[in-house]
Amino acid sequence: MLAWWQNLLGAASEQCPPWISLEEMSHGMHQLLLSCAVIFCTWPLYRKVGHIASSSYRNLPEHKQWYVVANISKTVCLALISLQPFFYQEMWHVFRHQSFIDDNAGKRAKWVKSASAVYISTDLMALLLVPKLPKTTVAHHWIACILCVCLFLTKLSDANITMMIALYGAWSSLTWPVNLFLAFRCMNNAQWWLQHLARFALVLYFFGCSINWTWHATWFLDQLFYKSVFREPHGLLIVAYIMAVFVVARDDIILMKWLLGYTAKNM
Repeated sequence: MLAWWQNLLGAASEQCPPWISLEEMSHGMHQLLLSCAVIFCTWPLYRKVGHIASSSYRNLPEHKQWYVVANISKTVCLALISLQPFFYQEMWHVFRHQSFIDDNAGKRAKWVKSASAVYISTDLMALLLVPKLPKTTVAHHWIACILCVCLFLTKLSDANITMMIALYGAWSSLTWPVNLFLAFRCMNNAQWWLQHLARFALVLYFFGCSINWTWHATWFLDQLFYKSVFREPHGLLIVAYIMAVFVVARDDIILMKWLLGYTAKNM
């Protein structure tokens, strides 16, 4: 079976454009399926633990219980990605060179796609398992899933748009305290430490989004004025990506405004 799959990928790769890597896509999709399988098996266990350990959780409506589980799961996944020391080394490399290319490009591509699979698995499972999500959050999650598939498909050594997708996800990984706050707020909004967590989450959220949006704006202007990509067909893909970023950013702004109102009300 493995030999058949390898032969299939080899034959297909001969027909693909050079910027597409079926091997990297296969690696990313395998990691995504594995991560989704782990989440599918563990989320019900999280709910059982919540019912046993917390009366506040037990009294929540069912859709809120799933919401809490999804946010705790995303907190764990994003923290696992962003708290690794080499995460910051990779970010610094891309900042300095504006590229993933170097002697470790192959290992870096697999790590980026594995981390992206872990990141997006919580969004995908939330779409499938969590009822009554806000419309802006649903749009955010679907766009993130689509962009992640594009990331899986593209060879990172030749990346342009997908390099920015990876960077957006990387900076967003730093904001895991936001998800931690959203989970605990649903269970007990009166805890004094929640106010401090909300302020810390807001500052970190604002910092991550500011870096993301500034980096993307600089990149977009560079594509527009210096590289003149809009004279070529793939310029339309850059426009589509920027429109997707606007949808994601809108959801980020709504949540930041809500966090700002929460912290101001509880000062």
